[in-house]
Amino acid sequence: MLKVSVIIPCYNSERFLTECMDSVLGQTLQDIEIICVDDGSTDRTPDILHEYAKKDERIRVLIQKNQYTGVARNNGMDIAAGKYLAFLDSDDFFEPVMLEKMYEKCEEDEADICVCGHVVYDMSTGRISGISRPNLHVLPSNVPFSARDIPKHIFNFCNPGPCSKLFRAEFVKKHSLKYPSLKQSEDALFTRSALAVAERITVIDQCFAVYRKGTATSLTEANTDSTLCLHEAAKGLKDFLIQRGLFHEFEESFAKAVLSGAVFYLRMAKSKERWLNTALFLKNKFIPDFGLWNYPESIYINQQEYETMSFLMKSSPNKLEGHEPQLRQDETTTREFDAARSFPLDDSLKVSVIIPVYNTEKYVEECIRSVMRQTLRDIEIICVDDGSTDNSPQIINRIAEEDGRIIVLRHKENQGQSSARNTALDAARGKYIYFMDSDDLLVWRALEHIYRQAEYHSLDDISFEAASFYDPVGLYQAHPQYYGMYRYSYKGSYPQPVTGRDLLDAMIQCGDYKSTVCCRLFRRKFLEDNRIRFPVGIIHEDDVFTIRALNAAKRAWVYKEPLYFRRVREESTMTQVRSWENVYGYYVCLLEIEQMIMREESKFKSTLEKLRRRYRDDILRMYRSIPEKERSTFPAKLKFSSDVQTLAALPLLIKRVERKNALRKIVNLLANLLCIFVPVRRWRHYIRDSIDSWIF
Repeated sequence: MLKVSVIIPCYNSERFLTECMDSVLGQTLQDIEIICVDDGSTDRTPDILHEYAKKDERIRVLIQKNQYTGVARNNGMDIAAGKYLAFLDSDDFFEPVMLEKMYEKCEEDEADICVCGHVVYDMSTGRISGISRPNLHVLPSNVPFSARDIPKHIFNFCNPGPCSKLFRAEFVKKHSLKYPSLKQSEDALFTRSALAVAERITVIDQCFAVYRKGTATSLTEANTDSTLCLHEAAKGLKDFLIQRGLFHEFEESFAKAVLSGAVFYLRMAKSKERWLNTALFLKNKFIPDFGLWNYPESIYINQQEYETMSFLMKSSPNKLEGHEPQLRQDETTTREFDAARSFPLDDSLKVSVIIPVYNTEKYVEECIRSVMRQTLRDIEIICVDDGSTDNSPQIINRIAEEDGRIIVLRHKENQGQSSARNTALDAARGKYIYFMDSDDLLVWRALEHIYRQAEYHSLDDISFEAASFYDPVGLYQAHPQYYGMYRYSYKGSYPQPVTGRDLLDAMIQCGDYKSTVCCRLFRRKFLEDNRIRFPVGIIHEDDVFTIRALNAAKRAWVYKEPLYFRRVREESTMTQVRSWENVYGYYVCLLEIEQMIMREESKFKSTLEKLRRRYRDDILRMYRSIPEKERSTFPAKLKFSSDVQTLAALPLLIKRVERKNALRKIVNLLANLLCIFVPVRRWRHYIRDSIDSWIF
């Protein structure tokens, strides 16, 4: 039996169809069929599909008159032979491991539905505009689960699009699930109906699909009859739930989902006329039909949604007509101009991607393939096997045979990540250097986006955004702190490149300072000229490297786009029990800063002093996270330094920081009381900073 049937409705999609089809044909799971349903296209879409079908016998092509996506998907399901059903829009695409990972998860958990996340690529700006992941906060501790385990969140814990889900075909047939013949919102009705009746829903906290928005051919973007379709889909879902005696149980989640959909389509309006028509339909028909204005304010997902609905319901038609809405724009109208996007590229070796590998056989192939499929092709991938004792070396060698850009270096014995990175730096030939951990992933187009920005702005050091994901998802219960640690939104504004010192100061002030080198790109000549290397033999080596780089960089910048996925897994540096090695790693960082402070005579000294206080707090935090029975015994095995006096000073430093932190709490309480009588905010900050400096 075929494992998965991939159903792809196609309508005038010649622009994106090749990438879509290649992403399915390139899946690591090969035991699949691909059912393409042309929905009356008037461009070359049918010809492209038939050309693909001639090359691969797994592809089947159906032709129908234009009846919209829902009918096309239903026709595909009618002939599907796979154990599971996957749905993909012809302007989107899958990551190479998606079907394999989703299939294995469904089989492992005997699930009716598997849910993953997706990346949103905005065609109007040419940037990754968002990451949509299952909301782990509302999921039960045990996965798989059913709708009855999360009745208030079942329609809201994930995006309603079917492209980020895998459905068991027998389950779909048993419940007679079909897509309605609507222009839009057909996916929400199908997916939410399925979620409501599924007995076993499982989750993978990874983004396996890439969804394009802002395309001229997208029906969602066209915004035609959107609210009418939303109304019909919402009515269909309500009727479905009532027929099965489920509406009362899931009513709150239903209301949240329908309200969010209403606000979404209002926000999608591209003309004042369209906005007004949508607003009046919502006010006079949609909201009354479902009694949405009768729900309390707490039913709204956020304050903005409530304010929008409140404005609609409390405004007269004349007031709505006179309102000037903030309209959505896309590539068919105007776009945000970014000169770096069209910056000409030469044929030089652009980026050396450095990946140290140590016993990551479960993850390393997925990591390397996320680099291999980057749209920036002129790269080299330097994998350093740091004395692995598992199958990592064999996996690296096998993949290297597929791609001549991969270089494999080896350490006979494990020497640590710093040594592996330094070894690769000595061999690197690219204009820029990018460091990546062997269990993490790069977002599609990440290297091209960050390279273009670095070249256009002539940068030594550029930072970008990231997100973390849990593998397996159950780790969230044990380590919830990492859910938001690498969220992709910087709080501060960084409009233009500045010196590394100025950027460090700005990031500290905004609470944005992050030391991980996996979220940075460096100019190789800059690193060589300033002899910047990783300190060998410590944990938290990224901190020292980043501080050295920012101290020396003439031009540095923050680029606000999420381009990196950090994996939270068992036995990683992030989740392992803290030890004296962690404390010592931060201690080395502190010593580096102390030396810089001693040499510094400019105003940058105050920035370094803020950083010193941060690392003293980090040392204390790490010390307190060490199991109590191990705190009292300073390990003799700490071999990272031959400076016995320095090591002996570490426990004394910890005791001093503990005393001063206690003093800080008392004095800060007095400062807060004093600040009540200080009218100007910057004076309040000055008082608090002065007290902090005095204590430390």
